[in-house]
Amino acid sequence: MNRTRAAWIDVELENIVHNVKAVQALAQKDAGRPVMAMPVIKGNAYGHGIFEVARILGESGVEWMAVATYSEARLARLAAPQAKVLILGYTPLDMMGEIVRYGIRPCVYTYEQALTLSQQAQAQGKTAYIHIKVDTGMHRLGFNVSAQSADTVAAICDLPNVCVEGLFTHFATSAMREKEYVHYQYRGFAAFKEMLAARGVDIPVKHLSNCGIILDSPEYHQDMIRFGSMVFGSYSSNEVCKARVQLKDAFALRAEVACVKELAPGEGVGYDLAFIAQRPTRIAVLPLGYADMICLRRLKNKGCVLLHGKRAPMVGCVCMDQLMIDVTEIENVAMGDVATLIGRDGDEVLTLQEVADRVGTDGYEVLLSNTQRLPIRYWKGGEMIGALDIHQTLLSYYERIYNL
Repeated sequence: MNRTRAAWIDVELENIVHNVKAVQALAQKDAGRPVMAMPVIKGNAYGHGIFEVARILGESGVEWMAVATYSEARLARLAAPQAKVLILGYTPLDMMGEIVRYGIRPCVYTYEQALTLSQQAQAQGKTAYIHIKVDTGMHRLGFNVSAQSADTVAAICDLPNVCVEGLFTHFATSAMREKEYVHYQYRGFAAFKEMLAARGVDIPVKHLSNCGIILDSPEYHQDMIRFGSMVFGSYSSNEVCKARVQLKDAFALRAEVACVKELAPGEGVGYDLAFIAQRPTRIAVLPLGYADMICLRRLKNKGCVLLHGKRAPMVGCVCMDQLMIDVTEIENVAMGDVATLIGRDGDEVLTLQEVADRVGTDGYEVLLSNTQRLPIRYWKGGEMIGALDIHQTLLSYYERIYNL
């Protein structure tokens, strides 16, 4: 890879496959029967790069995937042509033709959406496969739990060139220790299934279990589980029973040392001089900041970095494009040495969860704070198999378009 940065992300794809298989195995053990898995790879695969993640999942035999938008669905289908890809969010009516054309599964929660899909499918001589969303208490997208909604879904099932493949809902409080509202929502889902059954409707694939449910309430498993953060080694919160499945971080964040400075006692570092040296101090500067990972800004004087297999504290404010670490206790630090902000260096490890705890958030928020300015290197079993550098791609694009 021709580098554009001295900071980057490393993604170990085999850890993603491990996590998906481990979570599915847990669900099947709890249910005592086969349970399908739908990894959720929205948000650019939680900052890992959706194309490569979808490709490795497809190669590992994953049949279902979920995303948030049409563009994500297209990328996932390009990477894994055999996969069934569900859009969890809103798709405008004028895009339904493309949905049908590329065999994408949309989330449907109005008759108008289904009718448009039916018309597009008839015009193209294809079948539109759809999943019905039920609002059991999240109060976002979905049909309300009512007889009128059940009538509408029954009518949708009769539309030509439409296959109602899935029925699903989403839990509002599954990541919390208290599960009373989860029970309430499940009762709503069960009631809606009964309403549909009374109208002769049996939708084959039902799914509602997300990360919190998989760990804490497996009695609610249906035909398929749907999970996002655990795909990438992050649990949905610290309140769920994390010990039930062992996940592996797939994401590592690294940067080269850009400069080493010597500070005398009383000298300060960075904006607001937020760190004042109390002794002769050696500072190393790393060339990344909160413009690369927004969450880094919250690590003022409390973050930690690995260098030469040892821990070095972050000092001062994290800048937009740079941050500083105290390397006084680490010998022979020089320009070009590699520091690790998330991941392993020798015997030392900075886990995603530890960084999240220092920031005061969850692991998936740390991942999603990735602004995609950093290049990504992809690894499989310790071998680098590819790379993605958005800025290198943009450079090539503009050079070609403007003949530069």
